[in-house]
Formats: sequence, C-alpha cells, structure tokens
Amino acid sequence: MRKLLTSACAAFALLAGCSGGGGTTPSAGQAPTATGPVPAGTTQSVRVSVVIGGKTTGQSNGRRPKFVSPSTAGIDIKAYAHGGNTIIGEAATDISSGSAACGGQTGTPRTCTVSVPAPPGNDDFVATSYDAAPVGGGFAGAHVLGTGAVTATIAPGASNSLILYLSGVITTLGYLAPNASLPADGSAHTLGFVLNPSDYGNNPITAGNNDPYANPVTVQLSESGGSGHAQILKNGTPAGTSATLNHSTDTVAVQYDGGGAPGYDVTVTVSASGVTPETLTLSPLYVTSASPYHSGTTLSFTASGQTAQVNFSETGAPPATTYHATPSASCAGIATASAPSGTGSAASTTVTAGNNGGSCSIAFSDGSSTITWSIVVSTGSATVTIPSGAIGPIVFNNYSNGAIQGQTDPASGKPWLSNSCGGNDYDAHVVPTSSYPSANWTGFTQPTKALQFSNPVTQGCYSGLGTPEGPKTSGYPNSLTDTSGPVQCGPTCNPYFSFQFTATSATGGFQPDLEVNFSPVFANNGARMAWVGLWHTTDHSSNNKLLIFTNDVEGIVGGPAPCFQCANFVAHEVAYVDPTVPHKIGLAINFVQPGNDAVTIYVDGVQQPPATTIRSWEDYYLFDTESDPGYTMPYSRAVDDVLFRAGNVDTCVDFNDYSSGPCSAASPRAGHPGHTANSGNGFLITDITTCSGTAASCAAAIQTSSFARSPQSRSSSFFGSAKPTFRTRAQLR
Repeated sequence: MRKLLTSACAAFALLAGCSGGGGTTPSAGQAPTATGPVPAGTTQSVRVSVVIGGKTTGQSNGRRPKFVSPSTAGIDIKAYAHGGNTIIGEAATDISSGSAACGGQTGTPRTCTVSVPAPPGNDDFVATSYDAAPVGGGFAGAHVLGTGAVTATIAPGASNSLILYLSGVITTLGYLAPNASLPADGSAHTLGFVLNPSDYGNNPITAGNNDPYANPVTVQLSESGGSGHAQILKNGTPAGTSATLNHSTDTVAVQYDGGGAPGYDVTVTVSASGVTPETLTLSPLYVTSASPYHSGTTLSFTASGQTAQVNFSETGAPPATTYHATPSASCAGIATASAPSGTGSAASTTVTAGNNGGSCSIAFSDGSSTITWSIVVSTGSATVTIPSGAIGPIVFNNYSNGAIQGQTDPASGKPWLSNSCGGNDYDAHVVPTSSYPSANWTGFTQPTKALQFSNPVTQGCYSGLGTPEGPKTSGYPNSLTDTSGPVQCGPTCNPYFSFQFTATSATGGFQPDLEVNFSPVFANNGARMAWVGLWHTTDHSSNNKLLIFTNDVEGIVGGPAPCFQCANFVAHEVAYVDPTVPHKIGLAINFVQPGNDAVTIYVDGVQQPPATTIRSWEDYYLFDTESDPGYTMPYSRAVDDVLFRAGNVDTCVDFNDYSSGPCSAASPRAGHPGHTANSGNGFLITDITTCSGTAASCAAAIQTSSFARSPQSRSSSFFGSAKPTFRTRAQLR
C-alpha cells in the first residue's frame, strides 16, 4: 500500500494547466482561473515544472521549494483519487541534461516540464526522483534521490498552481570521526560534530520545515562503565540519550560532565533507515594516582627524591594514542616527569620531587584532552628516595605467557621462587588480560598481562610459590633466615616489611569456594610471619562478597611453653567488599621486640580493621614445638618475600564456620562446586610490591591512605571481629 507524504525535500513546483494547454501561472495558494467548460470524464494534463540544481522562482518565501539533487535524471509522478490506491494517471519522464522535457537545456540549473494526466477533483500526486532516466517506462536499476506527495484539487477548465516538496533520501551520513576524547576533570564539556547527509549522487541534502529528510537521522548515545555522565544536545537543548534529526539545520552534540571513573566511555551511533550506521567512541581521559602524595589534582611531596606514579586511562582509545606529561617552566628544580610508558587505553608516568622546594604544574595530555595537576614540594624534612629494599611494582607485561614457576622478573632480574611439593604445582599463570574480557578493572589501569592465581590445586607444603626476594631482610637481629645453621638476620635486619598488590576476579563475578592467601616469608622457606586471605564467601546478611581475613597468633593455650600445637591462632574478619571489582590489598609488619609485633592490613588504602590489634606469628615460633620438635630454635623468623598459597575452604559455610575451628559442614556442601571448579580463573593479580626498611622509607611502596572510588565499587562493609580459637598451623586454609 502506497504511503502519502504531506511534505518532502523542496524540489520542484507542480503547475497544472487545462488539457495540456497554456495559461497563466498563478502564485501558490491562488484560486484556479476558469478557462471554459470541460466534458465529463476528461483527463486534465497537469503540467509540472521541475527546477534541477536550483531554486524555483515566483513562489512565496514560506513555501518555496529549495533544492532538487543535481544528479536527478528522471522523475516518476503518479496520480490517485484522493485516499485511493489505484493509479489513475502516471508520467515517467526523462529530465536528464539535454532532454526534450528540459528543452535541450544542459547542466544545472535547468527547468524541465513534465505532464501528468489526472482527472478533475481531489487527487493525490506522488513523485519519486531518480539518478537515471526511465527505460521502457520504468526505473529498474536506478537509485531514488527524493520522494514526496501532495493532495490537490484539479479544477476542470482552469489553470491550477501546486507546490510539491521532495524529501531527499539519505544514502551516506557524511564523515564521522571514529574516536574523540574529553578531559575527565570534573567540569562539563561539549563535543559537537557535523553531519553532512548526502544522496546517492553524493550531493548534500538541504532539508527544511516543509521538506525534512525522507529517512531522518537518529543519534543514539550509550554509556559503558558508568552512567549519567553524558547526554545528547539537539539544537543546544538536552535530549537525553536519543535524538532525531529531520532538518539540515539541526545541530547535535554530546555533553559530558567530566565525571565517571577509569573504564568509562561513551558510544554515539548515528543511523538512518537504509544507511550504514556510523559510530563515535568518546573516551574520557582519566589521570589518577594511588600514591600517598596524591590528593585531588595535587601531588604534595615532603622531600626531594619522592616519586609518584601517575596513570593515564582512556577506555576505547585507538591503539596509536600517545600520552604526554609536560611540566611547566616553573617546575625546573622542583619536579620532573618521565616520558609516559604505554599507548592506547593506558599509560603511566613517574613524577619525581626535585631538590628545590616550591610549586608548579604538570599537564597530562593525550594530544587532544589535557588535565593539569599542581605539584607542591616541601624540603623541610630529610631527603628520601624510593627505598633500596623494595621490589616492584611487579607487572607482568614483559613476562612470558604460561606458568609463573621458573620465570624471572625482568625489572629486578630475580626469579620467582617455586616448589612443586611433589608435583602439585599451583594454578598460577601469566596471562593476557584480554583473554578475560569479563574481568573488571574499574578504578585501575588494565595491564596488558597479569598473574592468574586460583585454588583448584592445593599443597601440603608451605613453600609452593614465592615472589622474587627483596634486596634487604626484615625482622629482629636474632630472627632466623635459615634454620639449618641456624643463621640469624643480624644487625642490618630492618624493622619493617610491607607488601601490596592489586587483585580482581578473573570472571568479573563471584566464584564459590575461591580462596588464596599471602604470607611474608624468607626465601620461600614456608616460615610464615603473617597471613592475609582472600575468600569469595557470604557476609553476615548472606550476600556474596570478597572477604579479606587474617589469622594471627596471640600467645598459647594449654601451656606452659614449650608445648606442641598450643599456639593460639585467632581468625579476624578484615573487610567484606564487592567481589566483582578490583581491590588493592596491602600488609605491613612492624617488628617490635619483645613480643610487640604489629600487623596492619590495608584494603583499598584504608587500614582495616580500624580498632583491632593484629599480631605477627612470632609466638608460634617462640613457644610452639610443632615446627621445631627439639625446641632448638625458639626465635622469630626473618622475611624478604611473599608466599602465595592456594586454600581449600570447601567444607566451610562462611567465616563463622571457619573461625570455629575445623569446618563441620559436609564436603563439598550442597550447591557448591568446590575449589577444583576455579581452574584457570580465580584472581588476576598485578602491581606487586614488597619493601624492607622502615615505615618511612617504605611509604612509597604501600598505600596507607584511601583513594576515591565510585560509589558502586566501594567496600560495602568492614568488620573487626576476632574469633579466638585453638587451631594448628596445618588447619589454616
């Protein structure tokens, strides 16, 4: 069934004359002028004047057709009784350059005349223009350039004046850049873009109020990694996430509020019926830092030599995107910035405090968007440098894909330590993060590679996988580094040790019975001095969460010492957090003799639990003979690396069950697959840092102040509960 249009792309005027005769042409809207009676049933020859590539003259400005495609070579006009579907008159006419209908005129503009037979009365006229002349009375193989329709009363024996508007048919939308960026600086920004819809002949289409596009342009906006930060502006007015453009004077832009978090981007899709859509990716430039010297848009250093890693994140940016860190001229002697490392969606630079106090600024840019930070350096305290006892941050971009066992850290030149424990190697592999598309890196820069670590394989020994050893050792002077001698740490032993890493779920979701733990040791010898675990379990309201928890040793039970398996291991809930987003986990030990070691755990830069004292495992080695049957080495143990250990919590319902001692639930419990189901998934881990020194010298190696995160990814609840329970070291999962 034909569709009668009421308006179209201004293209030509219909000028009706009686029986093909001449007569004057009244202006639009003027009443027909009678020329004499016409016999009943006589068809009137309605004359149509078509101006190609120019404007029709003699019409009022409000109704004047504006433009017919210069590529027009043929036109088909059909007449119908008003409201009917039966063709009662038709003319398929050659109006190409030099054609008879155009009086032999060539080029543009040219005026052509078409005669359409139509009976007197209320008639509908439907016109379609083509890029080819008719062949055999039809337009097979030709391309439509415009369509339009009008209803007119054809008076018998009168000259009639009609106007018919043609809507240009869009074939191409015009060039739309595939990528753009705006600074994520908290301020509103507007990105305008120009469309240039054209017909099949690549002629830009002019579309006004009377002649809108035949196939209107639709602009659709979608957000990823966040919402509510961008909207469409149509003609300067907010239009939400969708807008329709009908006229060539319509303008469109994207307004971005400068917010969101790394991982956020915007996709703008421009389409029209029958046209290949075009897409623009708007990638906000985020500049972030997890440095303790960072706050807002300021880096505040307290001494020369201090450094801060500044990260660029631009999700969806082209792979060739390069980044720049440009200090202002006033930064001379105050601060420097290294050339950013990385391209595409992520890169980083290191800002280093100079010897001079003062303030300046550094501009961070992707070449299109720029965010400027203030740099403040105060030299009131002693000069410090990145501690010589640090390793890392260990990233895996330059590692070989595959098992981590046997690999050497390229940056430090030191190997990862491993022990197969009878052939039961851990599920620990260096993997491309692109192989885990569901993993969430919101708030962090997604690395190219990461360490995949899970618990389908568990080991009975305590020396399975260890980080590269640091250049210094921490503990008491009499702490043992080697029990075969024994060998003591000596007077150069540092009183502080820390480690930190970032972990996210490899699946981007909750993984039942996933549990791994990390402990400071020396040379991967299994003599753990502290312990922090990550467990996908349920909180006190039965919500799926990532539980960060720990076990310390608080004296003995059933003494007196020395005694066998009498150390009082106490389980502590540290924090319940969202298991679907990445988290930064840190642990630090202050070695304080006698018997006053203090362990601090940080979750996303916040000390947890805030009001609970956590001890080291010193009391285990001082009083319990489980690992020292002859009681010949009642000394604390030194540390210089971190043991990665996979756990098995299949029989534990939740933390309450775990903390009560050996879990009593059925194994595996109903509805849970057990730890073996996590093979190849688990956690993706990166940015591993260890440090031996003092709390001050290791300040740059562990984050101890919170950093901003989106409300959706903040930790949901923190607990400081402790469950004193007698358990052996072997019962710790």
